[in-house]
Amino acid sequence: MEGASIMERRMLWEKQIADEKNQKFTLRYFLLVHPVPKGENVYGVAIDKISGGQVLEREEVSGLSDRQEEMEVFLQKLCQGDAFPMELAELGDDYISEKEFIY
Repeated sequence: MEGASIMERRMLWEKQIADEKNQKFTLRYFLLVHPVPKGENVYGVAIDKISGGQVLEREEVSGLSDRQEEMEVFLQKLCQGDAFPMELAELGDDYISEKEFIY
């Protein structure tokens, strides 16, 4: 099918967390891969918060970079910092702002 692009979600990290009420849940960190017509990819990130096999929260930010390695490093930082889905939009904005400042 010409022109159709299907986003791929690749889970890179998963970690178990307990909140202040000692309720346990899982955070999953995904690399989003968007094929573009030129044959290259554009990358983004996603975070799912899961409990009891059910997705409680899900957030995605796409189109952050055309460099996979860059997004994997960003995702690793999100995971190490225990980033939640509800924080992702702001963290993605900060990432873009920081990138624009550097270049």
